[in-house]
Amino acid sequence: MTLPQPPKQVMPDSQYQMWRGVIAIAHADGKVQEEERAYLKKVFQNLDRVYGLTMAQRTELDDDMLNPKSLADILPKITEPQFRGMLIHFGEVLVWSDNQVTAEEEDVIKKLYAGQMSSIDEGKLRAEVKAQLAATKAEHDRELEKIHATGERKSPVFRGFDRLLRKVGIDILE
Repeated sequence: MTLPQPPKQVMPDSQYQMWRGVIAIAHADGKVQEEERAYLKKVFQNLDRVYGLTMAQRTELDDDMLNPKSLADILPKITEPQFRGMLIHFGEVLVWSDNQVTAEEEDVIKKLYAGQMSSIDEGKLRAEVKAQLAATKAEHDRELEKIHATGERKSPVFRGFDRLLRKVGIDILE
């Protein structure tokens, strides 16, 4: 008896292009090392298992492995910020897979970092973090009020211990 296979996910195009970018990084020093090939082969097998790569995607990835593509041409196709960040991460994993980073590989990674950092709107990021912290604190405060008011989720022993500690100025729930 074989178990039914879960439906495969659809890979976002930005994620697919990110992996094409990783292949372009593999070509940065002019030669894709055997360790880099092994790493990418394992990645592609996992991608195919999870997403069920189309024949066109497999063909394009195989072509990218044989014929270097320009990372500058691929980067604009990586439209989602998380995949641009992942490109840097997986690019670093790839270049270290053969235990030696060439000057060309290091240069590509440095340029990717610089490009990623220059695209960050620091003011917007700070505002988003501040808003998220305020929302989290407000939710936490509501939960504390509810717990103190109703004794929800407390055993009688805990409620008594909590009441005793609050009388001496210690709130263990904060």
